[in-house]
Amino acid sequence: MKLKIILTFILINSFLLYSFAQGKKDVKKNKIKSITEYVTIIENGKEITYKTYYVVFNKNADIIEETEYNNNGTIKKSETIKYDVNNNKIEETHFEQKEKKIPKNNSQPIENINIKTIYKYNVHNDKTEESEFDITNAKQLKKHIFSYNNKGEKDREETYNAENKMTKKETYYYNNKGLKLEKKTFNGNNELETTKKYMYEYY
Repeated sequence: MKLKIILTFILINSFLLYSFAQGKKDVKKNKIKSITEYVTIIENGKEITYKTYYVVFNKNADIIEETEYNNNGTIKKSETIKYDVNNNKIEETHFEQKEKKIPKNNSQPIENINIKTIYKYNVHNDKTEESEFDITNAKQLKKHIFSYNNKGEKDREETYNAENKMTKKETYYYNNKGLKLEKKTFNGNNELETTKKYMYEYY
């Protein structure tokens, strides 16, 4: 059976044949609102066309919606993103269908993954918190807390599990140029596990 794949891009705002590799700069320059990708399969002399990908941008050329489709038209993966007035990402929702790995000769049930991530920032637009939730049961899965020194450099990151128990802590140290000098990683019992040091050579 011979298959021939033809990719056809249907672009909103009449901008045809856009290359995904051109990036955010070209999306903003050409005022692209969305891009839809279709695949046409020619099989036994017949054409079968289906949508494979769809992405929507805001006026700043940031992705606010992205969807990948299965051959039968159902959603395989999708993400929606929200931003604040300072263009900080404040919410991200992720949906994905995955086949569970089970022994052979059994059916392959589909597992739906529904994750929402919430971001918080301080007055300097530094990210201070990142929380991940399972939308299905409204349960927190993990959380990251970030803190900064008086120069705006991230000096600590703490990770918490679903029970809000700290599982990891990382501390950072910098030189007077703002370059990272040292990173220490601690476990959930606040016991030091690793230390990384950075040395620089200058011209």
